[in-house]
Parts: sequence; C-alpha cells; structure tokens
Amino acid sequence: LVPEGEEAVEEAPPADAEPEDDGLDDEQREELFVQAMRAVLGAHSGACLIDGTWFGDLDNEEMAEEVKAVRSLQNLLVKARRLPDFTIMLKIKNDLAFNSVKDAAAIDKEDEDLRAIAKSQDAKELK
Repeated sequence: LVPEGEEAVEEAPPADAEPEDDGLDDEQREELFVQAMRAVLGAHSGACLIDGTWFGDLDNEEMAEEVKAVRSLQNLLVKARRLPDFTIMLKIKNDLAFNSVKDAAAIDKEDEDLRAIAKSQDAKELK
C-alpha cells in the first residue's frame, strides 16, 4: 500500500542479473506453461481477448528456437486444448498508435515543466 500523496516506486531488477534457476528442465517448464494455460482459460473464463505478446522475450535472438517454440502462444493453446473460436491480429505502426492516443506536445511540455521543477529543487538543496 502506498500512503496518500505518494507515488509507488517499482524497483527494477539489475540489468546484469542472471535469471534464477527454477530447477525445471525444458519439458517440465513446458508442462507448467500448458497447465497454467488450462487453468487460466478454463470453462469459467468465457469469452476473452488474449494479447499474444506477453512473452516479450520471444524476439530475443539469443534465445534458442526450441525455447521460443515452447513458449509460443500457438503451441500453448494447442497443447492445452484451448483453441480459439476465431483470431484477430491487429497491427499498427508504433508512432501512428502513439499519436492517435497521446498528445506528444503536451507530454514534451509536461516533461520540460518537471525538469524545471527538479532543477529548482536541486538548486535549493545546494544552498
């Protein structure tokens, strides 16, 4: 819980941190993913939308192709026997999506204002 008037601060893991070993081999990890998919997409879930990009590291060139195949949404859905009734794929360029939702000029102005406040606070602390 965060006290009123304060912002939550999320601590990011160190960039050079190695992934923790969970003690599972690749087959056990795949079975765990499949069981999770079955639990999440059970009869109780009804209709739902799935963002198939939750494994964001599938674009990692250093990851083995076998690991990518195990973690692919298609593989998980097939092995969990949770095939979709239909699929919609939405594609849009990032800058077009951003500009249609956000106002870049307003963000830039807010950033400049926040920097000015931060600089003035730093200057006050130096005195």
